[in-house]
Amino acid sequence: MVPSYLYFRAIKSFCYDFDAVRKVLCEIGAVFVEAKDQVDYYFNLPKRADVAGEYRLRLREENGVPHIMYYYDRNAYDTRTVPVVGLPADAQLKEFLVTALGVRTVVAKKREVWQRGDVVFNLDTVHNVGDIIEVEIVGAHQQTGEGHASFYRSVFGPYLGPEITVSNEDLITSQSS
Repeated sequence: MVPSYLYFRAIKSFCYDFDAVRKVLCEIGAVFVEAKDQVDYYFNLPKRADVAGEYRLRLREENGVPHIMYYYDRNAYDTRTVPVVGLPADAQLKEFLVTALGVRTVVAKKREVWQRGDVVFNLDTVHNVGDIIEVEIVGAHQQTGEGHASFYRSVFGPYLGPEITVSNEDLITSQSS
């Protein structure tokens, strides 16, 4: 069986001050998990006329280890719920996908991961984009995540820049257009 999960993005915003956010994370009991380098390769996929939103195929290399994800990226007002299917990958699969589909965009970033229960905090420095904070509730549906979203918007509010309603892929693509 292919592993899949659901996550609810409560916040995705530019961030003015990672140091202040780290202090808040410690104050609310979040724990530092890891820092890692990530490179995401987004592949060309045909547009689907039968659904709103975008399907994306991404091969992510984290600290040199690849895995592939297929997900339905559907923006809702103020938040997103995203079903994800993922598998381990290898260099052969990457080369196959590059040849068969072509790479649409590459996103490189440094990610710092923090966690508090089922809530994951990503502090990302995205190459050619800037500093971004993401707050994700793993396994949550829209209704469950709304309460978390409100709480975290209030505690991080002074450090949040403009909200981001598109993927990092879209941010990179819009800069190169």
